[in-house]
Amino acid sequence: MRKMKQISMTPKQIENYWKKVGPPDSNGCHPWLGCQLAAGYGRFGVIGGLAYATRVAVFLDGRDPGQLCVMHKCDNPQCVNPDHLDLGTHADNSRDRDQKGRSGTVKLSEAAVLYIRAHGVKGSNGGRNKDTGNIKHLAEQFGVSSILIYKILNRTIWKHI
Repeated sequence: MRKMKQISMTPKQIENYWKKVGPPDSNGCHPWLGCQLAAGYGRFGVIGGLAYATRVAVFLDGRDPGQLCVMHKCDNPQCVNPDHLDLGTHADNSRDRDQKGRSGTVKLSEAAVLYIRAHGVKGSNGGRNKDTGNIKHLAEQFGVSSILIYKILNRTIWKHI
């Protein structure tokens, strides 16, 4: 497991951090408006490099995240409201993810894969084509990415079915 670096910030960095925090939404989440990774987790420049915006939020709340994970009670990756953030071990974070049904391992059942293949668009040569409208529709239907649907249709994943 990688070592988390200690957070250290200048007064100007602290001021800039708060400029990137949006007003609370209806759930009390304070959305991160700055740089974000694809999954929605914010990043922010601190002394010595970048840190996750949630780790900075916990640090500014007076808690030292140290080597612990920052976990969302609200399950909103963009949220930096310290009241919505807990600290825990990697095992705690994995257990929390699994208990909330957010396991990153398997999102689709074999039946879902068979449905996707049966309803995927076939090209004129019998293979799958890149009908992005159909792929997007299936992705939305199953709550997964278009890339995942494309890989299922082209049998680069779920080959055993």
